[in-house]
Amino acid sequence: MRFHAMNPVETRVWKWVAYMLRMRSPAAMLTLMLSLLGAGFGLQSGVAFAQDWTPTRPLRFIISFPPGGTSDLLERAIAPAMSEGLGQPIVLDNRGGAGGIVGVEAVARAQRDGYTFGIASLSSHAANATLALKLPYDPIKDFEPITLLGRSPLLLVVGPQNPARSVQELLAQAKTKSLNFASPGVGLASHIASELLKLQTQSNMVHVPYKGGGPALTDIMGGHVDMMFIPISSAMPLVQSGRLRALTIVRKERSPRPPNVPTIAEAGMANFDIAEWWGLLAPARTARSAVNRLRAETVRAVERPEVADRLGAAGVEMITSTPEELREYVVVEIRKYRDIIQRAGIRAN
Repeated sequence: MRFHAMNPVETRVWKWVAYMLRMRSPAAMLTLMLSLLGAGFGLQSGVAFAQDWTPTRPLRFIISFPPGGTSDLLERAIAPAMSEGLGQPIVLDNRGGAGGIVGVEAVARAQRDGYTFGIASLSSHAANATLALKLPYDPIKDFEPITLLGRSPLLLVVGPQNPARSVQELLAQAKTKSLNFASPGVGLASHIASELLKLQTQSNMVHVPYKGGGPALTDIMGGHVDMMFIPISSAMPLVQSGRLRALTIVRKERSPRPPNVPTIAEAGMANFDIAEWWGLLAPARTARSAVNRLRAETVRAVERPEVADRLGAAGVEMITSTPEELREYVVVEIRKYRDIIQRAGIRAN
């Protein structure tokens, strides 16, 4: 699912190559060949241009969520490969708290020298841009985007004692009683997805917020709460063991993990699009040469089979992008979640 669009430097280079080929003169051909040899044919992914910046001391990778979550797994999976490519150790710095705000603020306030970078997420950038009464950073202006990293689709799950075998059967229960939906906290993907389901189906549903995913899942499995949207990366072991039942996956196409779970579009909600996502970013005005090098090493890291297999098994779909694509992605996500949060009347604690 990885995509790559040429950055502005690559675009200019290929336009120049096309121009030189149209010239068809011996002098133009010689100039072109010498230039390509000098660049080492390294146009793909901006790798040749990224070599202008080389770190000379350890780097710091700020993790915006506590150890043990999908964000932590993602960063710990790619950091060793990035360290190898950069030729320097990478120190992992867990700064969990406030839906990612604490760690992301630390990135925004760091030195703009390329040695500190961290993770943007749905909660830290898209949701908190609307929910937080006073966000200590501007989610666009205070960061230099590097690349998208990946996303994890959500599963709608119920406990094994719930008779529902489909979304339609679950929603039918709301005609005779109020459905309680759990979430790990206000404004997280799980919460927003449930509120969107409530909006689109006009169902009788009540939010039961928890302090973390563990207690929420315990009550779902115990039958104390009716339903919950949960990232596939967290749900997989419980679904496979039979302690949870997956009714639908929020994805355009069915996923091999877990197999045979229908998409929410199949339940008649084609415009239902919510997923956990992560992107790599640095403080604003970090040198473009440093950004390019960090991006190149990140792309190399996620393309390694052992990294892709480890994260794929956890339900993370790896997606990389250019810095410009990540910036636009965040802008679109902020706009999308602002609309849902305002229509649903979600308020921060």
